[in-house]
Amino acid sequence: MKKSFVATMTAFFVTSSFVPAVLAEEEGQEGQSTSGEQQEEENENEEELIDTLSMDEAVDHALDDNTSLMLLNYQLDSLRSQLDGLEDDHRDLIDDLDDLEDQMDNLRDVQKETGERTFQSRLELQNQIETLEDNLDDIEDSIEELDTNQVTMEYDQQEAEESMELTTISTFIQLVMAEDQLNFQKESLEVEKETVENMQTRYDLGLASRDELDTAKREVTRLEEDIVQSRTELERDMAAFALDIGITYHSDLSLEEPEIGGLEPIQQEMDTDELIQESYSMKRAKEQLQLAEYNQEQVQQDDDATSHDREQAAADVKIEEENITQLREDLTTSIEEMFTEAGMQYQSVISTEDELSYANTDYDNLKTQVDLGLVAESEYELSHLQVKEAELNHKATKQNHFLLRKQVEFLRSGLVQQQQSQQQ
Repeated sequence: MKKSFVATMTAFFVTSSFVPAVLAEEEGQEGQSTSGEQQEEENENEEELIDTLSMDEAVDHALDDNTSLMLLNYQLDSLRSQLDGLEDDHRDLIDDLDDLEDQMDNLRDVQKETGERTFQSRLELQNQIETLEDNLDDIEDSIEELDTNQVTMEYDQQEAEESMELTTISTFIQLVMAEDQLNFQKESLEVEKETVENMQTRYDLGLASRDELDTAKREVTRLEEDIVQSRTELERDMAAFALDIGITYHSDLSLEEPEIGGLEPIQQEMDTDELIQESYSMKRAKEQLQLAEYNQEQVQQDDDATSHDREQAAADVKIEEENITQLREDLTTSIEEMFTEAGMQYQSVISTEDELSYANTDYDNLKTQVDLGLVAESEYELSHLQVKEAELNHKATKQNHFLLRKQVEFLRSGLVQQQQSQQQ
């Protein structure tokens, strides 16, 4: 094909001396056009940077075009396609068997009516029927296995989506908390710098020792180093989070504070056994048990099966039953621990709220004493920092309570996070 094309173009150039120049001009125009189109495509494809990201937007980005979820969808589509193909083959085999049975009946009728010997033909038909019946059994076994795999993968898909959503929410909240902590460190640094200035004045007046001044300066240095480290870690975690959810990270990217909502105690509205039965883990385990029981029944009905085959099939059923027993124990522990932690976290919210109230009271009292000249301004600033710290602690406990409430919401839909995954 290449040689033919070159030969044709060579002959074309020989017969037309002015054509190459025209072609060159057109090629240049086409090159400019192509370059312009490519530039436009690049500009269109250039991703618009996100300056502010809400929690809901982060979840949408995480679920949109996620490669893991897309792979699960493709695998599920493939399973459905295989299952449809096997079901078509199953119907075709049944039709073929019906045709062979009709032929067998016709041969019997011929022998009865005419006395013609049809034994050999019927024997051949019988062999074909037995072969098709064996194939039909194999297809039915494959259909049962694929059907189990399809249902199991559907549970995997639902669980993966909910797990990704919960993980995104959790990471988002943790990043917000880290940013709050960084801001608190910055405020602490400013207060400590004022302390150093006051200490320097006291040192110049001979009211403070050199050691006291050096200690205050070292505290400033320590806070500055902590802030640098915290900022570096936050930027690193923000970049990793942006990569995970499929957006471009830049230094101006900020996270919106999510609405925490009410702080009512978290109630267990469904009993533990119902939560277990509705969990994706238990549903998958039951599908596997059902498949093992089906295989055992097929082995028992198979005249060619050995005693070893029957023992193995029975053992497979026992294994799946034991898996369900162990899973029920693990899920019970995880669910009970989750609601216990939810109760403790709610108490932490109440406690930190009280501490914040006490800190505000002390701060107001100190304000009065400062106005009366009974307390130094530096002590008042320190009290203000303690209020900020109490606010930060209270906010953190509310955010943790919010995360637990989200976990419980997903728990009711089937997502049970076992202890190891919770720690991760």
